[in-house]
Amino acid sequence: MWLTLRVWERPRILSAAALGAALGLLALVRATNLMLLVFCLLVGVERRNDLLRRVRSLLGHLDLVSVGAGVFLLVLMPQAAYWYRITRALLVDPYREQGQYLDLFHPHLEGVLFSVSKGLFFWTPLLILAVAGLPLLLRTARTVFVSAVVYLAVAVWVVASWSIWSYGYSFGMRALIDELPVFALGLAALIETVRV
Repeated sequence: MWLTLRVWERPRILSAAALGAALGLLALVRATNLMLLVFCLLVGVERRNDLLRRVRSLLGHLDLVSVGAGVFLLVLMPQAAYWYRITRALLVDPYREQGQYLDLFHPHLEGVLFSVSKGLFFWTPLLILAVAGLPLLLRTARTVFVSAVVYLAVAVWVVASWSIWSYGYSFGMRALIDELPVFALGLAALIETVRV
């Protein structure tokens, strides 16, 4: 999040390369972490007009976009080379053989959010306060409100769209652990508002 804010506030080659490297490392951990691009692209967007400015800004900084994308791909190259050496494919879906798949038209939202066995809010009730605090970002950190809400909506939808939505044997909704820093923004906004 810090790198994203830095890139938009002061566009420099070094910060664009660092953001590309961070996104590459996130993709190596789990490909669905690339949903974070939604957050990165929407930081600072408060109104519809801001989207047009954002597109113009990206087009005006194609050199930085190229540097970030190049570093991103450079970080992914060792993994792609390994997959190609082992499987003769640059991209590998390790879940295909297990019969698991992504179905974006049939998400298991109720189970992912409220189930006793894995539900996010059942096992982590503090996140209810975090979600309640998201609208308060409009007062405390307006530039991240849209990006946080859209990112969390996309992340929950994608996680809930997995064919085996319970994600194995664990307590709670482990598939949403990577989203906790963005949930923390809502919780921080709530604490800041209550404290004042």
